Amino acid sequence: MKTSLLSVTFRKKTVEEIVALAAQGGVDAIEWGSDVHIPPTDPANAAKALRLCRENGLEVSAYGTYYRCDGTDFAPYLEVAQILQTRVIRVWAGSLGSEECPAETRSVIVESLKKAVEMASGTGCVIAVEYHPYTLTDTLESTLQLLQEVPGLYTYWQYILTLSVEENLSHIEALGEKVQNIHAYYYEDKQQASMASGTQTWKTYLTKAKQCTQAGYVGLEFVRGGTAEQFLEDAAALKEIINGL
Repeated sequence: MKTSLLSVTFRKKTVEEIVALAAQGGVDAIEWGSDVHIPPTDPANAAKALRLCRENGLEVSAYGTYYRCDGTDFAPYLEVAQILQTRVIRVWAGSLGSEECPAETRSVIVESLKKAVEMASGTGCVIAVEYHPYTLTDTLESTLQLLQEVPGLYTYWQYILTLSVEENLSHIEALGEKVQNIHAYYYEDKQQASMASGTQTWKTYLTKAKQCTQAGYVGLEFVRGGTAEQFLEDAAALKEIINGL
């Protein structure tokens, strides 16, 4: 497993600042977000981001898009992902939870995912859904159903704060080899804490992930206080955890 920084962690920083911070933190890669830093409408900016990453010894772990699988054109996202020379394209399975999503809307999402997977397969890319509330991946059961409905689809994993460690571990095991990447953060008493505070918990999660999944990158997503200093501390802690597996 390798480490990465999600650019959405620092939405107010420039592409150049994100690259410099990732390099300073010693992570292996950046997952570029489409909402601020690398929009699908600006392929030239994507090329610049790739160049800066290469110059600083960084990979691109994924293109973290905010494509909601709503039937709109996926092609611009795929084009930018190819420019970034990344394999994984992250998308969102709609904007409603699995219990609230009408059948017609779910059908649109499924068809959009099928089309995106088909388009991506011709370029060597894979599509992975965000594992997140208020989407069709808000529960393990709904996620597994979606993965079954859309052959070739993959998923991310991130731990759910309201579940026990044992329950989160069971999700990792159930999702298995469908997990492409992991988003990492740590909370205590519903407040974001340092990754170092969650060392033992994250050792447990990543040991299971190493056994059950093909996750390539563990990406730091948001940090306590949103500061660069906290990111640097969390990156050091995450690297120590992974090196100890």
